[in-house]
Amino acid sequence: MPDETTAPESEFTLDLADDEKLFDKPLTLGIPGVGSFELKDRANPPREDEVNPETKPVSYMVEYLARQVVDDQREAFVSELTAALDEDRIMVGVLPKAARWITEQRQTAEKRVVAKKAKRPTTGRARSSR
Repeated sequence: MPDETTAPESEFTLDLADDEKLFDKPLTLGIPGVGSFELKDRANPPREDEVNPETKPVSYMVEYLARQVVDDQREAFVSELTAALDEDRIMVGVLPKAARWITEQRQTAEKRVVAKKAKRPTTGRARSSR
């Protein structure tokens, strides 16, 4: 166990610069009855003190997805999404599915960029081609 005189045995560092582009083509979220909107390469969820996911789960998911959309399309996205929810054109279960899809796309893209930057695959062991 490290103390004041010893350095920690491991250190966490990120391999990818924040400004590194994840997608060659813009990532787009299309929801039938709502529209298609361009997403940011990276985005964080809202903090729980802004919208509490336990007391207002639908509002939290709307805010979560809105933060994923590029700034100039965000207002239109929120307007269309809330109208579709209010008019029962889409089910609320679509929201977490969309959030999960966005996360998966970004994780896959980040792995690809890291592998390209390191000039080696980031997957597990593979059979020798010899």
